[in-house]
Amino acid sequence: HSRATARSALRTIARALGVETIPWASLTYADFARIRAGLGRLSVPWGNACLSVLRRCAVEGRRVGVLDAALVDDVLSLPRLRGTSGRLGRDIDDDEVIALFDACDPDTVVGRRDRALLTLLGYGALRRSECVAVDVADVDLVNRVVTVRAGKGRKTRQVPLPRAAVAILGEWMD
Repeated sequence: HSRATARSALRTIARALGVETIPWASLTYADFARIRAGLGRLSVPWGNACLSVLRRCAVEGRRVGVLDAALVDDVLSLPRLRGTSGRLGRDIDDDEVIALFDACDPDTVVGRRDRALLTLLGYGALRRSECVAVDVADVDLVNRVVTVRAGKGRKTRQVPLPRAAVAILGEWMD
C-alpha cells in the first residue's frame, strides 16, 4: 500500500512541477519550494503525505549522489502544511445501509461475499484493505472474532464481532 501511495504522491509532485517525470538531478531549491506551494492547494493530509515522499526521495537522492547535501538539508527544513481538512466523507443513514444489504442477493456466492464484506466494514470496523484480505481461516465464529493479519502498520489484531455479524459471516463461510 505504501508503494502505491508513494507512486501516487510522485505523480502529484510531478503535476505540481508541471512535468511528466521529475528531473531529480536538475532540481533547485526554488523547484522544491514551488512543489511545496503547489501541495498547499491539496488537502492537508494528502499534501503532507506528498511532502513526506518528497523528503524521502531527496534523502535517497543525496545517498546516491544525485542531490547536494546542502540542498537536501533545505528540503528537509520545508515546513509541513498546517490547517485542518475537515471531516472527509459523510455518515450514511440506516436506510442506506439497509439498501446496501438488500442489494446483496443472499442466494448467490457473490451476494453472500458482499454481505460479509459489508458486515466486516460495519460491525468489525475494518479498513477496506483489511476487509479484502480476510481469509476464511481468519474468522473464528465460535469465539466471535476476526483476525486482521496485515492491519495498519503491518500489525496483527483481533476484532470482536457481535452475534448478528457471526450469522452473516457464517453464511459466507458455508
